[in-house]
Amino acid sequence: MSLSDFPKLPKDSPALFAPISPYGRHDSFGIGSIDGQIAPIYVGEYTEGSVTGSKYVIGLGPILRVLHAYANGVRLAATTWSATPTVEVINGRAWSRIQFNSKRSTQEITLDVEGIEVSGTAPPEALIADPVGQIRHLLAHFVYFEDFDSYSTLNRWSDVGEAALDIPSLTESQTYLLRRIPQGYRGGRYLAASEEPQDAIDVLNEWLHSQHMKAFWTYAGKLAIRPDNLDDPGYIDTPWIRHQYHELTSGPLKPIAEQENVIGRVMIEGAYGEALGTFQEKLLVVSQEQEQASTAADSVQGPWLPAYI
Repeated sequence: MSLSDFPKLPKDSPALFAPISPYGRHDSFGIGSIDGQIAPIYVGEYTEGSVTGSKYVIGLGPILRVLHAYANGVRLAATTWSATPTVEVINGRAWSRIQFNSKRSTQEITLDVEGIEVSGTAPPEALIADPVGQIRHLLAHFVYFEDFDSYSTLNRWSDVGEAALDIPSLTESQTYLLRRIPQGYRGGRYLAASEEPQDAIDVLNEWLHSQHMKAFWTYAGKLAIRPDNLDDPGYIDTPWIRHQYHELTSGPLKPIAEQENVIGRVMIEGAYGEALGTFQEKLLVVSQEQEQASTAADSVQGPWLPAYI
């Protein structure tokens, strides 16, 4: 954010990296608080006829609506501010902003909002509520392709950035979360303005930890996300091995040929069960580290099962 974007920014304002409009519903009033969840940024005053008021920026990208506004922790009457934020294109970037019909620059203004909406059209359509939909939107529109120019030409979100994502895995992950909570699994996140840049990979890894998901590159060079639940075969369509580390590491967006010996020995043990009168067998897997250990190591063993000979 700079004076070229907002000429009426206070002269002593620090240089800030722009906030991204909130994802999900942020409602302090709904949880019994009165302090507001989102702190917009004061960008100057305006005059329309006989009214002089203050303008505040919420973030990049259009949001659904403002639910409540507070000044110094006091909830303001809905008639004193605009419930539907204005989407203003400045230097090719679309900002959501709210304006009050009186001067508020000396007060601490906070908001409750329903955040970025699904289409990017005007008027807005519906909230992006589920966590996978939110991270998918963030990666597609603010990381891989900053499609701010689409607002001045198309007045909607474009689909260009989704070419970098593995859409089938994201769709399956979305279904997986909805299966866990029948009434709907909802998320919320706000990347506020900051004096230091935020790395997208850190934001992604934080999301992965919170949702118990794993990310990996496909051989097509796309970013895929899957649930960290190997007991549920419903989401696996191709074999994959989870790396021992939790976080996705930075690097070029392309497959890298690597080889790692993870299994040292695989055996099938067989035996005749006298009590059952049948042959039984089980699978024995020993890791590479265990195979090379000087002492006897534990192995992964399957249960005894009927043998098919």
